[in-house]
Amino acid sequence: FDGIDPNVRSSWNNLEFATTDDAYRFYVDYGNYKGFCVRIYHQSACPKLNNGSNAVYYIKYCCNKEGWRIGSENNPANRGSIDAKARVRHVPEIRGGCDGAYIRIRWFKQFNCYKIYKWYDVHNHDMIPVAMRHYMRSNRKMAPVYKLLADVNDAAGIGATASYNAISTAGGGRKCIGFTRNDLKNHLRTVRTSSMEHGDATALLKHFRRQAKLDPGFFHEVEVDVDENIASIFWADGKMRMDYHFFGDSVSFDTTYRTNKEYRPLALFVGFNNHHQLTVFGAAFLYDETTATFEWLFNQFLECMGGVSPLSIFTDQAAAIAAGIRSVF
Repeated sequence: FDGIDPNVRSSWNNLEFATTDDAYRFYVDYGNYKGFCVRIYHQSACPKLNNGSNAVYYIKYCCNKEGWRIGSENNPANRGSIDAKARVRHVPEIRGGCDGAYIRIRWFKQFNCYKIYKWYDVHNHDMIPVAMRHYMRSNRKMAPVYKLLADVNDAAGIGATASYNAISTAGGGRKCIGFTRNDLKNHLRTVRTSSMEHGDATALLKHFRRQAKLDPGFFHEVEVDVDENIASIFWADGKMRMDYHFFGDSVSFDTTYRTNKEYRPLALFVGFNNHHQLTVFGAAFLYDETTATFEWLFNQFLECMGGVSPLSIFTDQAAAIAAGIRSVF
């Protein structure tokens, strides 16, 4: 990128891109060079200006810290608002109001290509240090050979951490392999999710259908992702629901139960009966441990229990769980 200056139009005015992907790759590479991540802000098609084609005519890429998330307590517009706390999303804040760093690309018919027509590069935050840039999202990608090694290790019963350590050692270190341990876990989880239809989930759903015939009080609900794959499952039988009716004033919620094989949190709603014995009120296999997933789970639990909330809930200090509880109960 020597010789290219966003503030000097002549240094980039002649750049041409055959596709929007090429333009995106260019801006991502520039972000890697400077130390910031990139995302798509907006794109649109204009058949009238593009010979009737629905192909992308205009697209804007921006710094990933552009703008604010809805309800962010860091957003100056929310400060002092009476209902600000109600609108706050308690999730890790990525954005930071960096509105002066973006690039605009559009199709130029006369040149038969995409070209830059606006470029601003004024950030309101520090750039990512060179030593940390291999952790940037745009730089993290599992090569096919590493995915294969992860699958082989998984089939051999090797846990994610041990598998990641072995792969990073063989690949010359964590900076060289281009992905994190969480990326490896997400890969394994995605592989299982895509194959669940013919695996354990199908057997579990068949079991649920049988239980529903045998137990009129049996309740189960399934969440699917955008590809119609099973993501999360919640269930409670008639006895669990009856126990909650009598002993559900105080509930403990825990997601620490899991196996190395599935990497799926097993969430349990538990309490104590009148004999001080542990009793289970409901259980779930979750896709992940995000606020959105916990909100879905807590809503299913409430529906299962007739909309009756517990008087108190004991759980760990996970921010996503706390946010889900505040949102639903």
